[in-house]
Amino acid sequence: TARGPRDRRVRLSVSTAIQFYDIQDRLGYDQPSKAIEWLLKKAKPAIDELNQLPPAPLSIGRASSITPS
Repeated sequence: TARGPRDRRVRLSVSTAIQFYDIQDRLGYDQPSKAIEWLLKKAKPAIDELNQLPPAPLSIGRASSITPS
């Protein structure tokens, strides 16, 4: 993340979770993060073809949205 590595959880639909854990079991991984890394590595060529997102604007709190009167 932009703020550094953190423990994140992702909610999956039941059907997606079943597919994901089937892949994890078939790969022989004991940690979901390893299966995610494998999936991202295999999907990298397709991900690289996606359009780039515009850079996020830098702002500090709400002060950046205040305009002088």
